[in-house]
Amino acid sequence: GPTSLAAELGITVEEAKELMNRYFTVFPKVKTLMNELETRARKTHMAYSPLDGRYIDLSHVDWINRKKAGHGIRQSLNLPFQGCGASIIKLAMCRLRRKFKELNMNAKIILTVHDEVQFSVHKNCIDEATKLIDITMQGAFNHYAPSVPMKVSIKVGTCWKH
Repeated sequence: GPTSLAAELGITVEEAKELMNRYFTVFPKVKTLMNELETRARKTHMAYSPLDGRYIDLSHVDWINRKKAGHGIRQSLNLPFQGCGASIIKLAMCRLRRKFKELNMNAKIILTVHDEVQFSVHKNCIDEATKLIDITMQGAFNHYAPSVPMKVSIKVGTCWKH
């Protein structure tokens, strides 16, 4: 909402409202989707992700209490994005693990953080592994959104440091 956006960007609530209005003017289908997801959540007490078919039971939410209902609404709006992101990452990891094994590649998945996957790859197969990772990550995304282009950002280093 505008209050959170204002705090995040260090702007006034009025500026945040104006920014949101301009965003939804440029991307009206996003606003339509958000309205549909909220209406569906209020009616069914479920959050639904249309892209990957995930559901979250929101029957525990106090829908009469406006503040508490806001939590359920936020879940219903976040699920299609975060849930689908999780589905994409899981599908990619399953496919990559299988491919690494099939190709007897000295590579393995070591960590995931949100939309990032980290691998341990032997230096002798870095080029082959990065190509495979790129193609597989794009393929996992396109499993859910076949007509949407996807760019994967791959970085290679000698160690991971956060």
